[in-house]
Amino acid sequence: TPAPTPAPAAAPTPAPTPAPTPAPSPMPTPAPAPTVISGEVSISVSNAAAFVEDEGMQDIAVAFVAEMAGVPQSYVSVTLSMARRLASSMRRLAGEVRVDYVITVPGDAADGADAVPEAARAAISTTTPTKATSIFTGQVGDAYEVEVLSIPEAVVQTPAPTPSPTPAPTP
Repeated sequence: TPAPTPAPAAAPTPAPTPAPTPAPSPMPTPAPAPTVISGEVSISVSNAAAFVEDEGMQDIAVAFVAEMAGVPQSYVSVTLSMARRLASSMRRLAGEVRVDYVITVPGDAADGADAVPEAARAAISTTTPTKATSIFTGQVGDAYEVEVLSIPEAVVQTPAPTPSPTPAPTP
């Protein structure tokens, strides 16, 4: 007689393999905050009203500040305005123009986020009105008679450190 055939063992049904829990992706590192240098330059101009209204003078003032500070023009923005004078002994059309400037040094500046603002501030503080007049006159050409009257100390605004995000708890 033939031997009985053993009953097949019930094989366990393989359970689906759970997908691995992905590790949390790291937060992107925010770009370092820029450093801002601001200041003003007072200049005497042969025709101050026309100078302020002349759109080309805006670009020339940007080039002047960039050269004076030793930074790329792309870091510089300026505003030209007529300075108020209580008493003026200058010719009727001559007047004082105020060049307010802002130099924004990116936090990831190629030459160093700390070194560039300090070098720019130092360059501005050592620029005499005579040297600045020479730089500005070189930019303006014969369009206007320009004389730099004063260059007050530039102000460097260092950004506050960005707080790091709290890491997610690990399971």
